[in-house]
Amino acid sequence: MMTFHAANFLRSTYPNGERFIALPRAVRGKDCVIVGTCAPPDGNLLTLCLLAHTLKGNGARSVTAELPYLGYARQDVPEKQGSFAAQWVGRLLKGSGVDRVVTLDLHGREAARA
Repeated sequence: MMTFHAANFLRSTYPNGERFIALPRAVRGKDCVIVGTCAPPDGNLLTLCLLAHTLKGNGARSVTAELPYLGYARQDVPEKQGSFAAQWVGRLLKGSGVDRVVTLDLHGREAARA
């Protein structure tokens, strides 16, 4: 039987605008799940990456991000001389310690038929 423990993380902002993340409990050897959103993406994506990095840095065995909304996901096809941000976000999450991402694609054909 699996046991789950919910925990909030502590986030603060320094006067210069930098964010700081702290964990209220030990995560060494644990499988951690971040449940959140990346909306609006610019600030929340950074917080997500910092949290994942903090979890991994404190010994989490794995980090899964459950994100109903994943910012920049619509930029999944490169435009002529434009950004291909979905790939960049994936690399950013992976580089921050996220092992798996669970998200929804509400722009897919199946959702459009609903």
